[in-house]
Amino acid sequence: MKKIIAILLAAASILTVFCACNKTPENETTTAVSTTAAPSYSDEFDYSVLDNGTIKINSYKGNGIGDDGKYFNVYTIPAVIDGKNVTVIASGAFKNAFRDDSDPNHCVAVTFPRTLVEIEERAFEGSAISKAYIDSAADFKKIGAYAFAECDKLVQVTIPYKTEEIGEKAFYLCTSLIFATIRSNDVKIADDAFDIGVSKERLCINCNEKADKIVAYAKKHGFSQKFLLKTSDAQ
Repeated sequence: MKKIIAILLAAASILTVFCACNKTPENETTTAVSTTAAPSYSDEFDYSVLDNGTIKINSYKGNGIGDDGKYFNVYTIPAVIDGKNVTVIASGAFKNAFRDDSDPNHCVAVTFPRTLVEIEERAFEGSAISKAYIDSAADFKKIGAYAFAECDKLVQVTIPYKTEEIGEKAFYLCTSLIFATIRSNDVKIADDAFDIGVSKERLCINCNEKADKIVAYAKKHGFSQKFLLKTSDAQ
C-alpha cells in the first residue's frame, strides 16, 4: 500500500510540472513596468532652482540644431525641468541664439512656457527669433530692459493678460517688427520700449478696448493701433 501511495504522489508531481511548463500566455498575469524617463535638459540649458522651488534658465547651450541635423524653424522652451516649473529666463540666456551662419535669413518662432513669469534684461538680445509667443503664460509679469534688443528678424510678439511691465528699450532696433499684441489692460510700458529702430509706419499695436495706457502710448509714438476682437465679434 505504501508503495502504491508513493507511486501516485510521484505521478501527481510529474503532472503538475508538465502543466506548469505548458501554461499558455493567456493564463499568465504580468505587470508592465514603464521604462520611460523624464527628458533631461542638462545638455541644452544651464539652469538653477530658485528659492520658491521653480527653475530659472540661465543659458541656452544648444546650437539651434535639432535631432534631425537641421536648424530649428520652431522652438519650444520647456515648461517643466526636473519636475519643476520654469518661471524665469535669465539675463542673456538666449543672446545671439538660433543664428545660422550659412543662412543669414534663417529665423525661429519661439513658443514660451505657460509657467513663465519673467524674461530678464537682454535675455534674447541679438537672437534670430522671428515670433515670440508669450501669451499662454497665465501669470507672466515682466519683460526686462533690452530683452529683445537687436532682434532684427522679430516680426510678431504676443504679450499676455497679466503683464505688468515692459522695460526700457525692450524692442530696441527690432527693425522687422510689425505686430505687437498686448493683452494686458494695465501694463507699464517704458517710453522707449518700442520707440528706437522700430518702424512707425509698419508696427501695429493690438490691444483691448479698455487698455487706455496702450492706446495712449501708440498715439504718442505714432504707431498704428487696433482693438482685439471680442469673443462675440469673432463668432
